[in-house]
Amino acid sequence: MRIIFDHLSKGDSAVKSIVEQMDPMESYHERLFELLLADPNLLALIPKLFSGAFDTFPEKALERAINSPDMPFGGLLRSMAASSSPVHCTLHKAIVTSVLAQPIDLFRYRDLAKILRIYQREQILDILKSTIPEMTSEAVWMIREVEQERRQLLIDEECRWLE
Repeated sequence: MRIIFDHLSKGDSAVKSIVEQMDPMESYHERLFELLLADPNLLALIPKLFSGAFDTFPEKALERAINSPDMPFGGLLRSMAASSSPVHCTLHKAIVTSVLAQPIDLFRYRDLAKILRIYQREQILDILKSTIPEMTSEAVWMIREVEQERRQLLIDEECRWLE
């Protein structure tokens, strides 16, 4: 880390080479995260480098990563599925809304379902009800993936919420 921060300049290709060789971080490292987020050439390294540590991130930092136009959204979602935290509830709602606005993608729905598995039944129902204004085919497919991950039904055959 000292080499990256003390001896290399921003945009130096050596930074990318070093970060690519690093093992995944165990927790949030603000300075490294900010360095990667600020450089479009390094941004794609965030999902791999922090794959097991997203539960330690401040919610605002994750929001910035997700909202970055150059961030590979699918890769970030897949990495977040490995470690999510209920303190990121607001972010998780935003992700549900974002994923539902896109065409059906079962892989993305599965990653989202893994992110949401940390919630209790009442909480997941609250999250889904508040982010799904109507039962579109996208919403039903996504809910079915959440059900599969949780091994419990959330809607019935007529797409009504089960309480």
